Amino acid sequence: MVVCTWPYGPAIAAMAADILGQAIVTPALPFYLSEVSVPEADLPRWNGMIMGTQFAAVVLGSLLSGRMGDKYGSAAAVKLALMGQVVFFTLSAFAPFGVVDAPTLAATLLLLTRIGVGLSTTIVSAQLYIFDRAANLESLIRALAQYMAILSCMWAAGCADMYLSAACICRRRIAR
Repeated sequence: MVVCTWPYGPAIAAMAADILGQAIVTPALPFYLSEVSVPEADLPRWNGMIMGTQFAAVVLGSLLSGRMGDKYGSAAAVKLALMGQVVFFTLSAFAPFGVVDAPTLAATLLLLTRIGVGLSTTIVSAQLYIFDRAANLESLIRALAQYMAILSCMWAAGCADMYLSAACICRRRIAR
């Protein structure tokens, strides 16, 4: 019996989920905001605030996860970041839809959940995990190549999903 192991799997899977979620939300955010009735004139402002604060939270989350990885180990940092991703991606999927009627409140809820997504980034913890487990330079290069290949695939899959979703939203609007 042949047993295959993938020692970098948890880190790569966590980062793949992070990138897939980001790739879906980034181009679709204006559609999400218009679905919760944010006025068209306010879409650029809300889009910029949500994306800007999310990426500011990524910087802070990277610092925090790096510190946590140093203190408690990279496996614990990856697990915590992945749990945060699951919670905040789920909340951001449902936060504004059907919960509140006020567009500003709905956009604010989406903003807060995207800050949570940024804080629970897996960028640093996933790389720490790979560096901690690489036995030599060759295995490190192989692991980082797998990491980058999967990230590219997840970004492409997320953008394709967003494209299909946007097409459905536009088709519904035209039908109205």
